[in-house]
Amino acid sequence: MTGTSPSFWVTGYFEETKIRQIRVGSPARIMLMGFDQPVSGTVESIGRGIENSNDAPGHLGLPDVAATFSWVRLAQRIPVRIHIDRVPSGVELAAGMTATIEISPARAEPARASD
Repeated sequence: MTGTSPSFWVTGYFEETKIRQIRVGSPARIMLMGFDQPVSGTVESIGRGIENSNDAPGHLGLPDVAATFSWVRLAQRIPVRIHIDRVPSGVELAAGMTATIEISPARAEPARASD
């Protein structure tokens, strides 16, 4: 399968410390557990909020992403939606699969002098 339906995507949960390097349109490499060939994609959107687990559950309609593990404070996880652009032959997609995602960091805009 070389093309995909517009409805295929992957959601990755990235630490808030890494979000500044991710931009809509950034290329992504997706490695699905159980397959050797990478799937390619493009960042489609970045979540702009997550549920505060101390608030009433779900009243904001945002993902509830746990921020703590026991006594250790972890970086918040921000959902990043990646559109799947190409699936190599022999790779079968199924909802709920486990994936490792690498996103190429955004390049800084070149500095420009004003005239």
